[in-house]
Amino acid sequence: QYAVIPLVKMFEDFFVNGMRYEPEIKLFVGFPDKAIHFKVLEQYYGRMKTTTLKWSLINEMVDAMFSNQYGLIDRKKLDFYGNDGVCLFKYFVSSNDPQKQFVWAVLGLNFSCFMVITISYIVINFISTKSSSQLSQSKGNDMVKNRNRKMQQKISIIIATDFLCWVPFVIICCLHSLEILDASPWYALFSILILPINSVINPLLYDDTLGIYFSRVFVRTRSVVTAVTSLFEREQEEDNTGANNEVQHAIQLNVTRSQIQADNEIQADNEIQADNEIQADNEIQADNEI
Repeated sequence: QYAVIPLVKMFEDFFVNGMRYEPEIKLFVGFPDKAIHFKVLEQYYGRMKTTTLKWSLINEMVDAMFSNQYGLIDRKKLDFYGNDGVCLFKYFVSSNDPQKQFVWAVLGLNFSCFMVITISYIVINFISTKSSSQLSQSKGNDMVKNRNRKMQQKISIIIATDFLCWVPFVIICCLHSLEILDASPWYALFSILILPINSVINPLLYDDTLGIYFSRVFVRTRSVVTAVTSLFEREQEEDNTGANNEVQHAIQLNVTRSQIQADNEIQADNEIQADNEIQADNEIQADNEI
């Protein structure tokens, strides 16, 4: 509801930061604020009081400047939501920003709500843990204990996601306001992704449908991985068996070859020995004849 406040016309002097005129109006280039308008109007109308002008009075005086030649000129307000191309809440404010009180009030309210929610979840978690301990001592229903354990897990995840989304964001807002760092380039990232994702995650955590779906996906994925692993191991075993058979066949072939070679050598030796014996007998017979 507080997001509507910057759009209310009665608060435009607080939330409108400047005006954008048509390119033909050379006196007001870019997005002139009240200070620039005051200098131009003072040059045109003469000396004026240095009191803060209202936008309604500025518009009337500007229209009077150009009414004879141009008629009423068109302009667009550079309001609270128009400070960035994303057109969202202006979280990052400098120390001299006119809306810094409003921005820090909203950030403080959000951070207070975060602390209240966190404390509430911690209390619920404590009560659930205590209840589970009592059931464990009294050997209570396992279904109730499982339900309490799941609730504790959900609470822990919710607290963690809230913390990771809001606390770093508030810290960066402080550093930007203190001009320690320039967080303007991160504005779109935080406004479009970081903060909305917290609102998206919480409903999914409260519902068990997502958990059941991911459990089924996990079981199926594990089954596929197990099947692929088993197939790979079986193929590897077959490859190892084939390699072992080849090695065993090669060894057996080498043994057979060695045995054949040895038999051939023995046979050759026997033949040489027989030849030697025959030659010796022939020599003895020749000597006897002599």
